[in-house]
Amino acid sequence: MKGDPFAPIKLPVGFWVRVEMIEALEARDFGAVFRLVRKYSGESQTRIGRLTGFDQGKVSEIMRNLREIETLDVLLRVADGLQMPDSARHLVGLRSCQRGIANNSTDAVELETGPAQIDDAPATFAESWEGSALRASELWRNDVQRRSFLAWTGSAFMVPAVKWLADSPRSEVPARHGGGDQLVGSPDVATVQEMTRTFQRLDNRYGGAHSRQLVLRYLNGDVAPMLTAGRFDAATGAALFASAAELARLAGWMAYDSGEHGAAQAHLIHALRLAKVADDQPLGAEILAAMSHQAIYLKDPDTAITLASAARKTAEDAHLPALAAEACVSEAHGYALRGDERACTRALTAAEDALDRGDRAADPQFMEYFDAAYLSARFGQCFSALGRGEQTTRFADRSLDMDMSYVRGRTFNLALLAKGHVQQGEIERAAVVALEAAERTTEIRSARAIDYVRDLDQALAGHSENTAVREFRDFVAAQITAAHLPNA
Repeated sequence: MKGDPFAPIKLPVGFWVRVEMIEALEARDFGAVFRLVRKYSGESQTRIGRLTGFDQGKVSEIMRNLREIETLDVLLRVADGLQMPDSARHLVGLRSCQRGIANNSTDAVELETGPAQIDDAPATFAESWEGSALRASELWRNDVQRRSFLAWTGSAFMVPAVKWLADSPRSEVPARHGGGDQLVGSPDVATVQEMTRTFQRLDNRYGGAHSRQLVLRYLNGDVAPMLTAGRFDAATGAALFASAAELARLAGWMAYDSGEHGAAQAHLIHALRLAKVADDQPLGAEILAAMSHQAIYLKDPDTAITLASAARKTAEDAHLPALAAEACVSEAHGYALRGDERACTRALTAAEDALDRGDRAADPQFMEYFDAAYLSARFGQCFSALGRGEQTTRFADRSLDMDMSYVRGRTFNLALLAKGHVQQGEIERAAVVALEAAERTTEIRSARAIDYVRDLDQALAGHSENTAVREFRDFVAAQITAAHLPNA
């Protein structure tokens, strides 16, 4: 209530992922933590002390680094009193807060129920390259064994994103000249790259749930041993880590498409770390864009915009305009979710400008999906979020002039077109297109596709007197179920 002396301290969005705060937390410098809290909140030492269990004099001593916080119970009291999000708690060595703290930074988290959850702290981003390889391998093994993950939370992406931007270029080269069980060479790296292409085609054709376990088994059985026990020189090591990062990104994307968002987040965080080890800026930008894409889907515009901005800066630094355009569109979508049409339009214009300046010949291979049809679909999604039906249908129509091998993408674009017709009040046309999208959904294994069709079903529920609507809704009731997502 107003005037409550124990009300949470109001801190600005993004406070806990400022570079200066991350550095203070990693050093467990609570003097700096308290000074930053006071600087950005304007609160008194007395109020900080009231929430953290200290008197004003002890807070003053901590802020002057005359007193340290040493015991676990005091550390927990400080974390709870300041309502640290999980990303901050991880950096000082604490586990996630299982109560799901609600705070001013929109960093609340709820843990999934069930035993043996993976506490995949983003603080692992600071590990050595060998530690990063071991942690990624542990993640792949655990996912193969179907252990559960912490629930997705936007704050868990923030520390890796900030550290990706803030950390200096690679200081240690991944190379292991002795002691390894397997000599790794260029043919091994090429095999990982070719397998990634194969899995990517399967993902586009059949959806993420179709081949996700195959990817995990390959990462666990073939890639992990090369990373953790292989012998390789510096050039091969960098290429190996980049290839592993790209496949790990795909594993995260497949988990996201399957509706397994906690697993997706863990894979994407480790993919970003492996890309950092490889010093692969383009791939890092692509992974950050994928993180933003997931945040958009989960209706977290603040996280989406922050991640998209990080992807955009990385892409611009790498002189890759298509990647920068992709990041700009994700940024625009985040603004659209906020209802900020002006900012959305600015970001879409920036995307067009980036493409106008670019030479697509320099694009990395993983950007082959980014064509005029894909860009039209992303524009249409932004206008759909703004409720602009006419623009949505115009861009959705253009998006259907696409490579037919992208079966899942075509399903999404049909659903987008149907949504545009709904927004314009063109109910019968919407139902006809929605039925085509629903029929295609039965051919793939994608939780996102199912969600989009169910959203259309709900949007058309009030028009069941229309014959086309009844046909569509009857098909959804009979055919569109979670059973389309296999357990394998």
